[in-house]
Amino acid sequence: MNRRRLLIVGAGAAGRMVADEVIAKPELGLELVGFIDDSPALANRKIGGRSVLGQRGDIAALVDAHRIDLLLLALPSVSGDKIRQLVKICAATPAEVRIVPGLREIIIGDVSWSQIRPIQPEDLLGREAVELEPDAAARSLRERRILVTGAGGSIGSELCRWAARSRADRIILLGHAENELFELEEELNAEFPGVSTNCVIADIRDRARLDRVFLRHKPEFVFHAAAHKHVPMMEENPLEAIKTNIFGTANVVAATKICEAERMVMLSTDKAVRPTNVMGASKRVAEMLLQRAAAHWGEGGPRLSMVRFGNVLGSRGSVVPRFQRQIERGGPVTVSDPRARRYFMTIREAALLVVLAGSQARGGEVFVLDMGQQLSILELAQQMIALAGRRVAIEITGLRPGEKLTEDLWTAEFAPTQVPKVYLAEPVTPADPVLESALRGLQAAAETGDEDAVRGLLAGLLPGFPRNPGAPVTGLSQRSGSRLSAVSRSPSGEESAS
Repeated sequence: MNRRRLLIVGAGAAGRMVADEVIAKPELGLELVGFIDDSPALANRKIGGRSVLGQRGDIAALVDAHRIDLLLLALPSVSGDKIRQLVKICAATPAEVRIVPGLREIIIGDVSWSQIRPIQPEDLLGREAVELEPDAAARSLRERRILVTGAGGSIGSELCRWAARSRADRIILLGHAENELFELEEELNAEFPGVSTNCVIADIRDRARLDRVFLRHKPEFVFHAAAHKHVPMMEENPLEAIKTNIFGTANVVAATKICEAERMVMLSTDKAVRPTNVMGASKRVAEMLLQRAAAHWGEGGPRLSMVRFGNVLGSRGSVVPRFQRQIERGGPVTVSDPRARRYFMTIREAALLVVLAGSQARGGEVFVLDMGQQLSILELAQQMIALAGRRVAIEITGLRPGEKLTEDLWTAEFAPTQVPKVYLAEPVTPADPVLESALRGLQAAAETGDEDAVRGLLAGLLPGFPRNPGAPVTGLSQRSGSRLSAVSRSPSGEESAS
């Protein structure tokens, strides 16, 4: 039979494991031609009878000269930035590109051809995914009653799966997207038959309904994922952001107290840092609500905490699925600005960080994952197009209402935790009378439909929030690829445009 000609990029432990299996198993239908490696010490050396034929700069020529069908990236310890560079080189060739699994499999010597897979957006993160002690997370949920608001969403549903894997006593799936809840409950019942579930159709803006649900089910842990999250849409519908993200959250906090739950974790966003759009501002005010409640309750109430996310890869409404759909349609792929950059994390990281925050919280903390460098949205689009092997145009559309060129995870105030790569943001919360006055005003404005009043009140409470709706915050939507010169540092020392 015709064998696919294979070139392995990386002659280290991972590449050698794969090479040994390919040579030992002819039924795989592969012919190993050789290796690529940048180490000068390996130049022209033979490994398992196959030569190191060159370095990364030689890939295109070697693919052509040796009629390579498949390029395998066997570099599990290499940074995402270097992976992105290699993907760019490999994707310019006619060969298919695949990648080996992560470092954990390499350490235990468990790399096999069955684990080799196509490159996914997670591989382009620019960093290794952060491992957040899943066993410890599982222990905190075992035999507990867990309630998840927004359970039908991307992160809400993943939290339900984690609770089920952790053998929670009962999982209450709360939301108003009935189809998503129905499908999730069917999935959980099929995969985890020993875990009890309840689907509850409810709106977090309905305080009386929420109180009845919480008192009936008596959750011990509450994960609050329900929110309006779409930035431009909330710029157009600011009253809905206020009603759901602020006062819906206030209802969840109150219900958590009424049913005497042990803990509540709210999912927040990097857009709550120096917020410049209604969505981010509403989430920052929601954070203030939790911080105030935690301070007032002290040891006598549920332990409240928050987790700030960047963009979650693969979540609904995020850029990666949108790019995938646009590529499948043949384009164009739409990018707001060539200089736009964002933090990214995986759904697994997001869910584990939420569970970890719930287990470690003492009250009022804002947990943040150090997500390394922000990624260029334009480069991400280019990489995804290249990996798809398609010729698709990219259209620069300009920043949408409320969007920034870059995001922040924290201001200057942060503190480490006992968990590597997890930090505590320490935002300043206004005095109770100031916050209470703003909340009363926001409640009245939301009820009367006064959008101007909402923006004015947010601007008075949150320094830097623009009163003028509709315009991009930075005013920068030029179609040039120029870079910003100002930088800020994260706890890891990373420099990012600001």
